[in-house]
Amino acid sequence: MATNTNTSRSRPILSMIVMAVIADVAWVILSGTLSIQNIILGFIFGLGINLIIRQNTNIPSVGEELSLRNLPGQIVAFVYYLITLAFDIFRSGLDVAQRILRPSIDIDPGIYVIRVHDPDERGLVEAITAHGISITPGSLVIDFDEAHDIVIVHVLDRNKWTVESLDAEQVVRVRRIHRMLGDSDPDKIAYAPAEYIKQ
Repeated sequence: MATNTNTSRSRPILSMIVMAVIADVAWVILSGTLSIQNIILGFIFGLGINLIIRQNTNIPSVGEELSLRNLPGQIVAFVYYLITLAFDIFRSGLDVAQRILRPSIDIDPGIYVIRVHDPDERGLVEAITAHGISITPGSLVIDFDEAHDIVIVHVLDRNKWTVESLDAEQVVRVRRIHRMLGDSDPDKIAYAPAEYIKQ
């Protein structure tokens, strides 16, 4: 019984360390400086942000408890997510730049309601989803509703960003997020169709 109690107490600490390491990797990549001082600074920031979030929010448990056994797969999933996100940003950035440089700006804006497709309807998954969409040129999350598991997205051109394409992208995105967060069944989604909001 004592062993189980000690294990359950150590899990939040291990969870914080794992999240701090992931934040540290992101910090080093984004800052572009690989040094001992920068790595330590990123880890401290990661721990601090983790503490602030845990004290001021009621984030539910994410998938299985974070463990050293799951950590390698989560780090690989995190790096893969960053690479694919960077590619999407570059590709969409080129598209938006071409539209701006044309003599007549070719846009047809619209607003969509996109389902997050997370079975547990976690705020953390919605926040990562909103970030992934908004950081990509041509699309912007203008609101999200945690209670209904949706994000409201404004797009620059409905011909390129269709409701079907955004929905399909979100299904892929949420599965990648599940893998980053160590879910036991990352391919499980809650399916509900996306919608176009007529203006």
